[in-house]
Amino acid sequence: MRKYILFTCIRYFEFGLFSIMVFLLAKRISPAEYGVAASSFILITLSAFLLLGGNQALVKLHSKEQVTENKNYLILYNLGSNLLTSIVAFIVLINIAEPLFAFNVATIGACKIIVESVATINRVHQRFNRVNLVYLANIIPFSILFFTVDIKSALGFFQCWSFSLLFSLLVGFITIY
Repeated sequence: MRKYILFTCIRYFEFGLFSIMVFLLAKRISPAEYGVAASSFILITLSAFLLLGGNQALVKLHSKEQVTENKNYLILYNLGSNLLTSIVAFIVLINIAEPLFAFNVATIGACKIIVESVATINRVHQRFNRVNLVYLANIIPFSILFFTVDIKSALGFFQCWSFSLLFSLLVGFITIY
């Protein structure tokens, strides 16, 4: 029970800290710049819908499956389909996002898909400390960069977010092995 409470607390910590950083960004940049960046925030949010419930299906099917080989297949299938989905998301986002932010928005959208997949793989193996580590590997570097570099543009915000998600992805791949 304690591991679920810790997981929940870390997720709320992550959401809360991210929200604070977005609010601070809104105060640091002009309304016009925030308006331009708003569509990028929406695109990043919508990119998560490309998963179509695949991670939730993995959790459900993995818990019901008895044969180890089938469980491994489900995990590989999930990871492979999410990698493919992240490539599609990257291509779509880099072509439709605001040109100034396009590369970073595409990187964020693609990385978020893979990070969630990695977290789900750790979740089905009941490795909640590793799930927490993956999420903390994103928010801690992001918040350190945000508060120490003194981000004063939406581009800087997206660049820091991209970097921290790439770091989280690296940590995530290490945790699944």
